Amino acid sequence: MLDHAVDSVYFFHIPKTGGTTVYSFLDQTFPTSQICPWGLWDQLITVERSALDQWRVFRGHFLSHLQLYLDRPLTIFTLLRDPVARTVSHYCHVKRHPEHPSHVYAQSLTLGEFCVHPKTRHMVENYQANYLAKSPCNPTQEGQGLSAEERARFKLQERLQFPDTFRDASALLASAEARLSTFHLVGFLEEFDKTLVEISRKLDCPAVQMLSRDNVNPEPMSVDDLDDATLSRIRALTEVDQRLYDSAISAFKARSRSRICQ
Repeated sequence: MLDHAVDSVYFFHIPKTGGTTVYSFLDQTFPTSQICPWGLWDQLITVERSALDQWRVFRGHFLSHLQLYLDRPLTIFTLLRDPVARTVSHYCHVKRHPEHPSHVYAQSLTLGEFCVHPKTRHMVENYQANYLAKSPCNPTQEGQGLSAEERARFKLQERLQFPDTFRDASALLASAEARLSTFHLVGFLEEFDKTLVEISRKLDCPAVQMLSRDNVNPEPMSVDDLDDATLSRIRALTEVDQRLYDSAISAFKARSRSRICQ
């Protein structure tokens, strides 16, 4: 485990991008006492502000609101994923988990319908770019008026991650790229082993040991199972995500090649 001082660490977890294994890596790297056990705003908001200082590792779906909330510097990293594969995985995840606020919709909708339904479209349409581009706000203010029962159903989380409105695709892409440029590392599910090595390097901790991905639930559906109409629909709805992904992974691979040549 890491025993020397580093900045506070934040894994900016975009849903369905390989986060569970990153959590395992952080468990191996930092003492449990230093890792915040919560990953959603409805949970974190219940912690007394004075108690937040006990943790220096945060991992979860806190978007860009966390640094403002903690009011301290953070070493931030994230993972991106192929947009079509991420969409399929997200749909299967929501359909599989009854506690998810949109489970009832996923249960009754095909993936193609899920992509365009007014209650679930935001979980598909340029999801990664929108997740990154969401403007920071004050979770305490946003949570005012929510009952304990509503928080138990993650209503604050829903509110805090619902996407902002952008005038066009170029504005969304620019905002997402600007956010990524502030991160210390951007990794990729498709380059997972290299990503973990890079995270280790950024955190100045021992080289990562091989991590099992046995805890990843097998999906009942894959990209190869999609019919042409559904595949085309997802691609049309994730064009900004694809541009963001392609640009970022090209830069990642170029850095990796450069490091090998050094």
